[in-house]
Amino acid sequence: MTDLPRFTAGSLGPIGFNQVNEMMRRLDALRPFIESVELSQERTNGLKERVMIVYAKKMESEQDKYQWREVAIRDDDTVASFIDEDWDNILLDVVTRGGGDPIIEKPEKDEPPPPETYAVSTTDFNEGFAICFVRRTIDGDRRYLLVPLSSAESLSNLFMIVGVSDEVQVSGYEAYLYSAVRMTLVAGPGGDGVELSQSSTTVPFYDFGIHEPNIPVIPEGAVPTPVSLKLGSFFVGHTVQVSSDMEVGYLAQVPRLDIECEER
Repeated sequence: MTDLPRFTAGSLGPIGFNQVNEMMRRLDALRPFIESVELSQERTNGLKERVMIVYAKKMESEQDKYQWREVAIRDDDTVASFIDEDWDNILLDVVTRGGGDPIIEKPEKDEPPPPETYAVSTTDFNEGFAICFVRRTIDGDRRYLLVPLSSAESLSNLFMIVGVSDEVQVSGYEAYLYSAVRMTLVAGPGGDGVELSQSSTTVPFYDFGIHEPNIPVIPEGAVPTPVSLKLGSFFVGHTVQVSSDMEVGYLAQVPRLDIECEER
């Protein structure tokens, strides 16, 4: 089957009809590949091909994927992310974003639909600023890769205890088990001072401080008793993703002790 015309006679200067027919045959053979590339490009129409600075946050439905948006710059030259309260009031250019459950609206004529593609990360983190790289597969689809910035990670490891259980065993080792929420420092109203923002997600924390051999010198007869952190205590913890839907934290600090001395 041929789409381009074929000729039985004639020439164009030194080019005869047989040479023209050979050109048409080869173009017909290439046409399916050209059309497949055009379709792939249409699927990603409107997406930016560049490195972006974004704010990313783990998706609740799939913990190994992230929703993200490019950061915005306010009129006072401060940086805003989509979790900021004034985000909707900032005059923005077209902001690339991805992840979540997009609300698909019918675009204006000749306007591409907004891209809504999740990102994956080189290292596990909960939320914060990241560099976003656009990767294109051989079929034309685009994927987004995050490299979290260290400053974002440093803001995400402050926790507050909201629950304390009895001692538990982890592979034969005793530990206290806490329920904790992530606390993040954010700008106060009007940009004055800072406030603490509390996450709605609790993380189980295993406190192995009870095993630290750093016991102080105490009077003879005194009895040191390890104690757990109390409700409302703040601490800096570390988290690890042990499965796609389970995040746990751990502590291994100097133990906290009650010292009971003999009466004299």
